[in-house]
Amino acid sequence: MKHLRKGWRAFYAGWMRFAHVLGIVNTTLLLTVVYVLVVLPTRLIWWALRKDPLLVRRTPVTTMWQSREQEQPDLDERRHPF
Repeated sequence: MKHLRKGWRAFYAGWMRFAHVLGIVNTTLLLTVVYVLVVLPTRLIWWALRKDPLLVRRTPVTTMWQSREQEQPDLDERRHPF
């Protein structure tokens, strides 16, 4: 019976090594596909339209604060804020 356990342990260890390598390959492959199909085209479209949604090319300013209009909530919104 012990020799059977050793065989299963060896099989399990080999399987885990294979699964680890397969996980690394899958992760690299999936991240590359997502980058090529989603991130790169989006960036190229923004570049072609000269858009800067993250405001990284803005002229230097002392603060990144962007003020916005304050809306006064009515009584019903104060009772149920969420």
